[in-house]
Amino acid sequence: MPQRPGRHIWGIAITIENIPPALMRGYASNPFLTLPDDLRELEDFEDGLVLEILDRLCVRCRKSYDDVAYAPCLAVKDNAHLRGGTKNRAPRLVPGPGQRADEVLARQARSVAHRESSALIQASRLSGLA
Repeated sequence: MPQRPGRHIWGIAITIENIPPALMRGYASNPFLTLPDDLRELEDFEDGLVLEILDRLCVRCRKSYDDVAYAPCLAVKDNAHLRGGTKNRAPRLVPGPGQRADEVLARQARSVAHRESSALIQASRLSGLA
């Protein structure tokens, strides 16, 4: 059956107690249950066996039947509805003037070029002592 967007695919959850381990291993390898053929192997099986339905839900959107019976299914094929967060990326921060890497490098190169010579540094120290 093709899955059309907007349509629910309903499923039920049931509990069957006292299943023998050998039978449980068979259910673990094959997660599908054929009624009543797979239940005939149970020791409590009898014709007209009544099973309690614990929950009715949409298999695609995992919502209860009572909550979304008359609303369209919001599940999409790629399960994007299950991922949190915003769909758009936040805008990138633009660095302020003089803070880009090339501007900082140019500023450092200029400051290295304008250093005082060692003679001028020595002269300023001597003039401060006098």
